[in-house]
Amino acid sequence: GHWDEARRAFEEAVRQNGKLVATKGSGAPGTLDLDKVYNMIGLCYQALNKPEEAVSAFETGLQHNPEAFECLSNLASIYTDVRGDYLKAKMFLEKAQSVQPNSAEVANNLGWAHELLGDPAGALSWYRRAADLLSPQTHPQILTNIKNLEHRLNKEQSS
Repeated sequence: GHWDEARRAFEEAVRQNGKLVATKGSGAPGTLDLDKVYNMIGLCYQALNKPEEAVSAFETGLQHNPEAFECLSNLASIYTDVRGDYLKAKMFLEKAQSVQPNSAEVANNLGWAHELLGDPAGALSWYRRAADLLSPQTHPQILTNIKNLEHRLNKEQSS
């Protein structure tokens, strides 16, 4: 119920274009950028378990702002979790990382993408980057990922 209502409200904001919504970076008081509105529409579709509609919304957000960090990150999530297209997910994550190079979340997700693509050394590098960005409050799962990959790489090197 509420996700669908929210989606309809955001879509109405787009239809009313000009009153509530602005183009990229205009920063007009009381407005939202179109990429952010489409990101919210995409999140609503994700919550409604409609990944194809979510992808469409996030991609529309990127048409309005090719550097829309949230749209890039959310597309990567769908390509990883729903579509299993890890290469495409990695591409979106790399673009997100270029927009916000100090995002520990993106660094961690890049580690996961590299791991899924069979690149443990690349994964380890990104997990370490995420840990460095979060230090001293590094999430225990990141530390576990690092430890497991170090063990795996050491084992591969010694055999």
